[in-house]
Amino acid sequence: MKVIILAAGVGKRMSAVTNSIPKCLIKIGKKTLLENYLESFSALGLQDIVIVVGHHKEKIQEMLKNRGASFNIRYIENEQYTKGSILSFVVCQK
Repeated sequence: MKVIILAAGVGKRMSAVTNSIPKCLIKIGKKTLLENYLESFSALGLQDIVIVVGHHKEKIQEMLKNRGASFNIRYIENEQYTKGSILSFVVCQK
């Protein structure tokens, strides 16, 4: 089974924070949302992950370069990430 993470959006409602980082890298306690997701996936035995990136994609990729080694991660870029998350899902299906 594959996991799909839609992480391309800007996060307009959280713009005070998401201007400089993607929403999935916001920390809740000591860990980012993405780190929490990965821990949950690992506990469930899910290793194949597709991440649709866009806004600040390089920051997501950099973070996972160090922490995502135990996963098989594939990135798909949504170049039209400002138009809504449904496009991220469509891009992922191709």
